[in-house]
Amino acid sequence: MLIMAAVPIIDQAYNLPFMQSDGAVTALDSTYTLWTFLLVWPLIGLTIVAFGWIEDIAAKRSPRLWPNGAETKAKRGASRGSHRV
Repeated sequence: MLIMAAVPIIDQAYNLPFMQSDGAVTALDSTYTLWTFLLVWPLIGLTIVAFGWIEDIAAKRSPRLWPNGAETKAKRGASRGSHRV
């Protein structure tokens, strides 16, 4: 789906003022696959961040860009001690 999203974004490059010459259009046409490949990776990164943020909100946690697990380990240690006999 991200490849399909990259195609209309790259197609907007044809509307740029410096892309009106035949040489520029030919250059973009010949490297279209490369531009698609290069654009898909940032789109994948944005998708991962967006879904992680949505997952944090759904789990009623504060959204974090890089979860380190420190809070989870502290909660696990406290709950383990209370369940021991």
